[in-house]
Amino acid sequence: MNERMVGHSLNGLAKVTMSEQPEQPEQPEQPEQPEQPEQPEQPEQPEQPAASPVITNLNELKHQLSKVMGPMAEIIFDDTLEQWQQKSDLSVASFLQILSNDLANHEQFTEYLLRIEKIIPK
Repeated sequence: MNERMVGHSLNGLAKVTMSEQPEQPEQPEQPEQPEQPEQPEQPEQPEQPAASPVITNLNELKHQLSKVMGPMAEIIFDDTLEQWQQKSDLSVASFLQILSNDLANHEQFTEYLLRIEKIIPK
């Protein structure tokens, strides 16, 4: 057999093999969508309690105490604040109770209460 016959036979075989396969309709190419990394589920944030009026008005409360007591007010206020933050009851009443225990002069405490009544709601 010569080369031409072998080539012709192979061509014929290829045509037969191709014609035996059923035609499949061409499917349009779908654009590749970029892979999006899975977003981890965000845990629900617990609702934060409203900040205590003591915390939101620290500077003003300290300032008013200094008007009543003078230079010692900063030390007393800071000590009171530290004690209060260690308690489980972070109410205004709790803060004022600790402060009244730290003040030796009842008149000064009463004056302080009058000064802060516009700052701290009852």
